[in-house]
Amino acid sequence: MTNLFSLSSKSGISSVEVEYVVVKDFCEKYELDTIDTFSVIKRIVSEVYSKK
Repeated sequence: MTNLFSLSSKSGISSVEVEYVVVKDFCEKYELDTIDTFSVIKRIVSEVYSKK
């Protein structure tokens, strides 16, 4: 999950975004639910970068 967090986090103009394609590829490789994983990663990214 640490690798997924790092790979899918992308700096945008005003915030940090999560790239769905990266999450989708990761989930297909490890047979995980894409939507749930994407939601978790978005929440983690939001929490981490809101504290800075």
